[in-house]
Amino acid sequence: MPYDNLQPPAVWAHFAALNAIPRVSQNEERARKYVIAQAERAGLTWRGDEAGNVVVSVPAVSGIGPDTPAVCIQAHIDMVPATALGVVHDWAKDPIVARIDGGKVYATGTTLGADNGIGAAMALALMTDETLAHGPLELLFTVEEEIGLRGASALDGSLVSARALINLDSEEIEKLTIGCTGGATLQIGIPTGRSLPRGGHIAYTLAVDGALGGHSGLEIGKPRANAIKLLGDFLARLQADGLAPAIAAIEGGSAANAIPKSASAVIVIDKAHEGRLHAHAASFDTDALGKWRADEPGVTLTLTETDNGSEVLDPSVARKLIALIGELPHGVLQWSEMYDGKPETSANTAQITTTTSSVKVIVSVRSFLAKSLRNVRETIREKADIAGGTTQLVSQYPGWEPKSSSPLLTATVDAYTATYGHAPEIEVVHAGLECGAIISKLPGLDAVSFGPEIQGAHTPDECVTIDTVESTWRMLGTLLEKLAR
Repeated sequence: MPYDNLQPPAVWAHFAALNAIPRVSQNEERARKYVIAQAERAGLTWRGDEAGNVVVSVPAVSGIGPDTPAVCIQAHIDMVPATALGVVHDWAKDPIVARIDGGKVYATGTTLGADNGIGAAMALALMTDETLAHGPLELLFTVEEEIGLRGASALDGSLVSARALINLDSEEIEKLTIGCTGGATLQIGIPTGRSLPRGGHIAYTLAVDGALGGHSGLEIGKPRANAIKLLGDFLARLQADGLAPAIAAIEGGSAANAIPKSASAVIVIDKAHEGRLHAHAASFDTDALGKWRADEPGVTLTLTETDNGSEVLDPSVARKLIALIGELPHGVLQWSEMYDGKPETSANTAQITTTTSSVKVIVSVRSFLAKSLRNVRETIREKADIAGGTTQLVSQYPGWEPKSSSPLLTATVDAYTATYGHAPEIEVVHAGLECGAIISKLPGLDAVSFGPEIQGAHTPDECVTIDTVESTWRMLGTLLEKLAR
């Protein structure tokens, strides 16, 4: 493994083990069993809940009073599956293949899972570490974070007695996080009828690919193209020109919390209009994609002739679907007046899939304001109704209200300053962290979040900066000692 000489060894050893275990959301059982096996091997007690969350109890080290208040260390064990163009990866069985480049760890053609595998590896290392001075610890490993914080939202609060929570799921080394948005994920279902296309038609696969994608919270304010919205724009152009594309299938996006970097549709048009189709593709490349080229140099639209035997959606459904894609919200809907430079409310038209009987669209919404969150959800429902669809609330989670001061925050700032020689930036994030969901189960719980430098989360470009893993571990040790003494 490429981690053999990295510090701290125990953290990287556990991360290597997690690399070898498929752990996409809702498929975390093997990772969960690994956590339990490590706890039992160390002679520690553990408890789980019906959601699949696990809490491992670690006693205070020698020299620390047994009455010292417990601290909860929390990380999630699931990860987002995303692959680079042309890469085949079986997320049910294939391991992550890691590589080191320029002081950073990457995967090979896939997401790395440092989000939040590095945090989980640190919690695992605390089970057996004998060098850190700490009081009683409760190591909380949650599941299904990447699909709406489901594990944390279903946490059995009786598993945790601590009144201080350290979340290890932040990704910017210069910052401590003390608050986050609430969020919701909605699924629109549009029933479809199907029929075979008439003779004299030709089928093409339209593919928008090569966009950067990214985290739908942390990077929603950046100039990132949404492949589903671009594909819908192109289909709308064909429709407006009277080409009336019949849709056999449409697919796009990889996860509710990832900006879609690719999308495709199989369409059927009158063969007499083939030249106009290619003309539209050329003009779309020049104007619509051309506007993105400075920020999205790799985004492309391709046409590939394909089999003409597929059944297609009813024409009325196709028209409504194209209109829906165009009208669904995406991007920053309102910038915050309270937190400078932060989106207040955003939406991500995240995924679209076709089955034999329906088209399903996933949209995720985030906001610091509960009222704004409700308003956007209602807007999405209204647009789905117009398209003849139904809307289901797949998941939702509360925000994490920031505290400008607390004993935990003071100790964390001191530990950070002692580690790095300067004070950290204190921030709130336009993303969902599990702290809010956990606090809703444990009112009065004090929380803070930090972690090593991770870039490109939820994309195949994901990487973690090696030296920040070591410094985060040192900071964690300093903080635990401060809290214990």
